[in-house]
Amino acid sequence: AWPPSDETYRMVRDFCVGYPEVTTTSSVYGLVEIAPAGNSKGSGIRNLCEILGISKDEVCVFGDYHNDLPMFRAAGMRVAVRNAAEEVKEKATFVTDANSEDGVAKAVRRICSGEFG
Repeated sequence: AWPPSDETYRMVRDFCVGYPEVTTTSSVYGLVEIAPAGNSKGSGIRNLCEILGISKDEVCVFGDYHNDLPMFRAAGMRVAVRNAAEEVKEKATFVTDANSEDGVAKAVRRICSGEFG
């Protein structure tokens, strides 16, 4: 059933604490993201930059919650949606409309039009 019950959410999160080889994050209540320890959205961006031979200044990322902050640190342009957590908006290059108002699409349009370099 979706969303998971409070009990299911706590059980999954607490279960993972016993496994140091994994790390957990969450962006929405009821959702637990599980990844190998040491991995994050930021490490994924850094690895992709290395594979593609590009600098972080050539990367644009979009985020809304605290689990996106490692990704923000790994990118040159950081876009937050208006309904993002305050800390995420503070770290953003710019803030676009809320995701319920097509904020990401609007930001892509602004970037592609050359409004942001």
